[in-house]
Amino acid sequence: VRGYLNLKKIEKVNYYKTAQYTITSPLSLGLIASGGDKVLTQKFEQFGSELGKAFQLADDLLGMFGSTKQTGKPIGSDIREGKQTLLMYYAKKLTNPGQWREIEMRFGKDDINSVDVGVVRGILKDCGAQAKVAVAANDYLQKSLLILEGMELDDEIAELLRAFAQYCVQRKK
Repeated sequence: VRGYLNLKKIEKVNYYKTAQYTITSPLSLGLIASGGDKVLTQKFEQFGSELGKAFQLADDLLGMFGSTKQTGKPIGSDIREGKQTLLMYYAKKLTNPGQWREIEMRFGKDDINSVDVGVVRGILKDCGAQAKVAVAANDYLQKSLLILEGMELDDEIAELLRAFAQYCVQRKK
């Protein structure tokens, strides 16, 4: 595998790449622009952080198990790139040596085909890595929703944010 699968590094990338950049910063900017107070801004940052992590895990699952039509990326692009994800971290932990060798032969290789991607997908399902990442994404989603519940927001805004949070994790594109 290209590089060592490091959980702390994966979590840090997920936070800065998605949670901070895609969710937290836009929410905070909107609050600042509308004159939001510091306590509310901090709560939104916590909400965005948890939701962003959920979003990234859902994105990794979609990238591995979705189609080119759904993602707009070639099937197996994360495998070809040798992308360090929580999915691959769990695969390394949960596979037997033979299964891991099958993944390792394909991980970070530009010339894999749809059969190779199918092999990796099958192993990720069979070893439980897919399920563990889906559970982790849902856990982050639930944490974000708990933070949201603790905020004093207009009902309409709270409902909009709940729907947005659900979409981030359950989306198909």
